[in-house]
Amino acid sequence: MPIEVIGELNNDAPIWRYLSLDKFIDLLHSQSLYFAPLSSFAKSDPFEGRLPPQVEQRLLNEALSEPNACIREIKKELDERLKQATAEEREHPDIKETLKTINAQNESLISSAKATFNAFLNFRAKATSVNCWHINHYESEAMWNLYSDSGKGIAIKSSIQKLIDSVAHSKEDITLSKVHYYSDSEFNNIELGNYKQPFKRKSFEHEKEIRLMVFNASRDWFENFLKKNNSISPNTAAELDSKIEKFQEAHKIKVDLGTLIEELYISPYVGEPFNTAVKSLINTYRGSVPSLQNLPNPVESKLLNPPSIY
Repeated sequence: MPIEVIGELNNDAPIWRYLSLDKFIDLLHSQSLYFAPLSSFAKSDPFEGRLPPQVEQRLLNEALSEPNACIREIKKELDERLKQATAEEREHPDIKETLKTINAQNESLISSAKATFNAFLNFRAKATSVNCWHINHYESEAMWNLYSDSGKGIAIKSSIQKLIDSVAHSKEDITLSKVHYYSDSEFNNIELGNYKQPFKRKSFEHEKEIRLMVFNASRDWFENFLKKNNSISPNTAAELDSKIEKFQEAHKIKVDLGTLIEELYISPYVGEPFNTAVKSLINTYRGSVPSLQNLPNPVESKLLNPPSIY
């Protein structure tokens, strides 16, 4: 199934994935990319999976405009009638009850729209699993420290095109997009062309992330849930949360490692016997798994090597 690509991408751009040794072994053994549920990142970034607050507010205002417009038309018609009524008629209990009913309907519609909107944002965050890569022409000291398990790690170097080609055979509905990093002053006028588009705060811009995404439940599933229940109430919101829980799952998607892996780097923070053990591991898989026989020889990172003396 073709991958859906969001936005403009330079398919030749180099990308990296930094892994601890156990995750690298799992990749070789399963020949599958691991897609972590977004909910698993909540501790490091509680905003993970959400839209910029300004965008959320604007979308909420748009969601509220429809019920408000309906109520305004009703109230406008009633006001026209009241202008033609006598003072005694305007004080009639039936008129007061009608106004009270209209206001109550307005509050109910607004409350339902807000609850539905928040439920969708929660659904969007919880029903998504991701496989993350780092865009960079060079090794990243920060990424080694963050993802290589106290320095004992491996880095895979690839390209956006190789990543796309390596999972092109998958039957899963996969989306690829750069993460867009925003500050509090940005995105007031953003056009959200695709609700799958990922955003993170500027504080995480060092990640330079591009991610593959799998949506464990479609937007149609959410909209059908709304149609079935007419609106979101406290009870239906709780039911929706319970249903969403089952979509918070990790995925493993088969990948062509021969296509994906361009180069392998051993962490600069380790030495022997780790380096020899990794090289032996690669040789073992090359000799025993036909699809891995073209794995490249791992290179010992020179990131921390002292400069040459001329």
